[in-house]
Amino acid sequence: MTKDNPIRVAALTQGVNVASRRFRLEQYLPRLSNTLFKIDELISEFGSYPPSNIGQKLVWAPRTLLNSYARARSANAYDMCFLQRELVATMYTFESYIHRPILFDIDDALFLATRGSSSEKIAKKSKLIICGNDFLANHYCKFGEVTIIPTPVDTSRYSLPDQMKRDNLDLIIGWSGSSGGFKYLYFIERALKSVLELNPSVTLKIISDSPPKFTHIPNNRVRYVKWTFENEIEELQDIDIGIMPLNDNNWEKGKCSFKMLTYMAVGKPVVVSPVGMNCEILQRGLCGTGAGNDDEWIGALDFYIRDRRSAHACGITGRAIVQEFYSLEANLPKFVNALNYVYDNR
Repeated sequence: MTKDNPIRVAALTQGVNVASRRFRLEQYLPRLSNTLFKIDELISEFGSYPPSNIGQKLVWAPRTLLNSYARARSANAYDMCFLQRELVATMYTFESYIHRPILFDIDDALFLATRGSSSEKIAKKSKLIICGNDFLANHYCKFGEVTIIPTPVDTSRYSLPDQMKRDNLDLIIGWSGSSGGFKYLYFIERALKSVLELNPSVTLKIISDSPPKFTHIPNNRVRYVKWTFENEIEELQDIDIGIMPLNDNNWEKGKCSFKMLTYMAVGKPVVVSPVGMNCEILQRGLCGTGAGNDDEWIGALDFYIRDRRSAHACGITGRAIVQEFYSLEANLPKFVNALNYVYDNR
């Protein structure tokens, strides 16, 4: 194979706006121009996740199934297939119609979801399974060959702000993510309330698709910013401490800590639940603190609010950790190696 006669890869992804597609495939595409691989995306036309409205779901289901069948058959015109999660979320549908070698990409504990065996069936027929962390790899290695590639951060985009804050005035504790993750924020709401009471000049910023509904924190202490692709980086650069609370369950252990990594990439100290991959990242250097209960959340946040020198040092260390282990540049060779492995073992 040569650049004039590349290895053609059909990438079956779950939808244009699905985060796993954006961060675990789309980021790589411009950087594959110097390789022997040419990836064409066959994106789910109607999305792989059903709408909540019953009437809309009845229309969505046959369209998505027909589109999934067509995409599976179209993949056979290529040399190999990159399949991200299932064709239709939680279901094993037309994956058996794919007769080209499969590189299967997983970044959540799909085996714990409804019809969790669907992902295991796909794993069994795949040449290689990419897992986003050790926890996922330890499960899916029972079904096939596994490699670990974290969800990478584009550190050229998630960059340091022009000037880091160093004083204790108008500081911001920040959380970014979809509204589906608000349950984790509510879990530490009383701790956040205590921190804000101890530090009257501090604000809690929420960057999301909709505003949270806190029951204990006054609205005037919360700043909601609607997430957009265009404003995401600037809003993250504006915070002073990034937080990532989680429950200590197996589903959360399957998460790939991308939220935590984006805070670190823009040079912010992190306070996170010591769960799953979060622990691995914390062990790489002094980039922040793990907090397992309300007292630990209050203590850690209050420390970084008051000791700006330590907060700044943690932010710089965190940025270096991301660049070395979790950046797009660090993980591109792993992604190319995974493609090569599947093609060589077809």
